[in-house]
Amino acid sequence: MRISMEMLHDWLKRYEPEPDIRVNKRHLQNVRLFSENLRFSPTTVYLMPMEFDKVVCSNENDILVLHSDDINEVFNDILDAFEFYNTWESDVYREIEAGCSEKELLEKVADLTGFFLILADTGFYMRETAGPSELRNAHRGLTDMIEQRMLPYSVLEEISSQPYVRRHDVPPYLTGVPGLGTACVTNLFVGPDHAGWLIACGPTAEFSQMEKDRIDCAGRIIEYWLSRNQSIREHSQKAGILLDLLNGEEEKSGKTEDRLSTFGWMEQDDKQVYVLRQNGSAQLSPEALQRRLELHFPDAFVLQHEGELILLVNYALNGSEELRLSLEEILKDCRCRAGVSHVFRDIRELGEHIRTAALTADLMHKEADRICSFQDILLPYTLSLLWEQGGEKLIHPAIRILEEYDRAHEADLVWTLRVFLQENGSYTAAARALFIHRSTLIYRMERIAELTQTDLTDPDERFLLQMTLYMRERKDS
Repeated sequence: MRISMEMLHDWLKRYEPEPDIRVNKRHLQNVRLFSENLRFSPTTVYLMPMEFDKVVCSNENDILVLHSDDINEVFNDILDAFEFYNTWESDVYREIEAGCSEKELLEKVADLTGFFLILADTGFYMRETAGPSELRNAHRGLTDMIEQRMLPYSVLEEISSQPYVRRHDVPPYLTGVPGLGTACVTNLFVGPDHAGWLIACGPTAEFSQMEKDRIDCAGRIIEYWLSRNQSIREHSQKAGILLDLLNGEEEKSGKTEDRLSTFGWMEQDDKQVYVLRQNGSAQLSPEALQRRLELHFPDAFVLQHEGELILLVNYALNGSEELRLSLEEILKDCRCRAGVSHVFRDIRELGEHIRTAALTADLMHKEADRICSFQDILLPYTLSLLWEQGGEKLIHPAIRILEEYDRAHEADLVWTLRVFLQENGSYTAAARALFIHRSTLIYRMERIAELTQTDLTDPDERFLLQMTLYMRERKDS
């Protein structure tokens, strides 16, 4: 294992080292006695004696002045440091090759770091935890978080808004996490892809550079395990069935139904698609939302496809009313909305229903109900298409006349007409909705008919007027 001067500093603390460490790259692999004839290597530590019973330990611009008169003893101690770390690393890699679990790996690296460790995926789901129980108990709220396996939404938003939490090129960094205090975090990557975080909790908010370097070592080991171990794909294998279908792969084999049946999904089951959208300035990543949905609806399929976050449910496995109530709570908490498709049975129609749900999510008002079906937005959608084609030319002349009259006389005839039409031409119901006397409404409607020369008893005229009012309101909103 490549170690840093700070890690070596900690190893040699019995010599009361006086450090001047400026670079501290974690790349040391060897130790040699200094000689002018040497060809210097950036990965080697060089030792030379000084007067006054001191030994200088140097690497590039980093220096440790050790209080010792026995350079050979220091030399052997440094060899011991390399042997310790290299042996530990070899043991861990051997266990990884033998198929160790996440839990076993995290316990191994927790022993090295001395901290309580949390392995979280890109959705902030706590995959595993390990470390001294006294450290876990020392942090308020950590036990509850471990039981829930997720951080609260407010915390997720705060963390997601920080620019470095998904960067590949940052060393371990400190961040405040409610319930944990100050934690040291390492970003984990598998190739170019962000794979999650390793979060270290200590007894205090202080982390030395040596401790950060050890945490960085642990992070790189976990990255190797993630790149090698197939179990990291387990949660995506389920969604992979549907991704194959949507990408046209399963159409060739025709085995989608057989694969779904292994999860208890039958061809005759009622199914429905929800497509989620975040409102406003919500900061949560799609991965975090996906993980939350997977935890709440373990019998459902949650996947991302072409930029859409999709929830596919099976009402033979989940009660429709309970599921909807639970989903509404999640959407409210994370400031999202969802468009929902028709109920269907044939899984081969999945792509069509995703498009319907996505269109619904696009067209529904952010201030509307958290969940809308296509039937809910069909009329506004149709009118929006008409407006795109005709615009102001489609406005009924009677509406323009009433708008001009209202502006000139500070009247409210347009709104009166709208309520009258909404109440299907009932004078009693419209007067009640307008909080006016029935005779007052009759007078207003006669005035509207007189001004517009429109027959309000004609169903076609009433339909055209109502359509115009809907379009105008849609445009204004």
